[in-house]
Amino acid sequence: MAVSEPLIRKIVDADFERVADLTNKDFPSMEMTASKVAWRLSLGYSYFVAVVGGEVVGFADIWLGEKRAKLMGMAVEEKLRGRGIGGALIKKAIEFSIENGKKTIYLDVRRNNLAAIHFYERHGFIFKKETENGGEGFYLFYRKLET
Repeated sequence: MAVSEPLIRKIVDADFERVADLTNKDFPSMEMTASKVAWRLSLGYSYFVAVVGGEVVGFADIWLGEKRAKLMGMAVEEKLRGRGIGGALIKKAIEFSIENGKKTIYLDVRRNNLAAIHFYERHGFIFKKETENGGEGFYLFYRKLET
């Protein structure tokens, strides 16, 4: 299936359930619901969705800290991976961070998620250190931003 260029836009209420579904496919331990998406937005998280053919097929959520941004999560419908949707989402996350005066964006990725590690490296993220969370190993990656 040919995939047209994704439209990247801010999340709207009608997207909450779909974003929860995408989250649970990639991060089942989060037990995400539409209500949790709304709650995270109320706390200051920013969500962007990728839309192809009128359907939400991916998302990225970002937390803006005092000096840097954190990519909290990102997911793309599995059957559509490798078609530029993730790249468009990461580009938007970077642009949004720069627009908000951040000098760095960082993220955690599971040690065993080699596809994600290679994806982030291809998009200019650099390994910083290894961390543990709940007994699970993660790598911390960061990228300096041009402002």
